[in-house]
Amino acid sequence: MKHYSSSPLAHIKSIGHAKPDESFIKSLDKVIYDNLSDPNLSVEVLAEIMNMSRSTLYRKIKDLSNLSPNELINITRLKKAAELLKTGDYKIYEVSEMVGYNSQTSFGRNFQKQFNMTPTEYINKY
Repeated sequence: MKHYSSSPLAHIKSIGHAKPDESFIKSLDKVIYDNLSDPNLSVEVLAEIMNMSRSTLYRKIKDLSNLSPNELINITRLKKAAELLKTGDYKIYEVSEMVGYNSQTSFGRNFQKQFNMTPTEYINKY
């Protein structure tokens, strides 16, 4: 789990264990990726799409990943941003909008907090 949280390119599917858990994570991953560019993606929206109560979704995600749903959404956004930045095809502000951030400043702050480098440093490194 620590590897998943700190590695920009580790995938969420690496944390599932039992078959039902893998199935749940696969569905959750698809829902998050399908709605990644929506800045209004929240735990409530995610729970509704997954046909679960907010508290059940929270418990299930917490049990599997030791992250809150909001943390999982944010990490997924940042990992997608890292993939997009690595291609070199987009500017930082474009990537921040593509992954659902309204503010480039917020994006940069979260990216640095998650990966210990700014988006610019990440681009220069790769």
